[in-house]
Amino acid sequence: MNKKLKSIKVEIGNKEYRLTGEPELIEESRSVVNGQIDLLRMSNGKQNGDTLSVLAALNIAEEKILFEKQTRNQIQSTINEIEKLTEFADSLFAK
Repeated sequence: MNKKLKSIKVEIGNKEYRLTGEPELIEESRSVVNGQIDLLRMSNGKQNGDTLSVLAALNIAEEKILFEKQTRNQIQSTINEIEKLTEFADSLFAK
């Protein structure tokens, strides 16, 4: 299914941007970024907008990296379990 890309205006960190992509995905991404900026603004109110934007990007990147590591670990754990079950099944049929 090919989604239609559109150019839309969004506000991120009190700045307006024109972005091209899937509008729903852009809006959801904008919301996540603005949420991070708002959280940082509450705890680091003295930082300027550019610094808050960079900190928000780093936080989001960290969450992505941790999620990917967790997913890889879960996949490896599942593979290990499948290998153990395969070995067990093979041992049953070898008798």
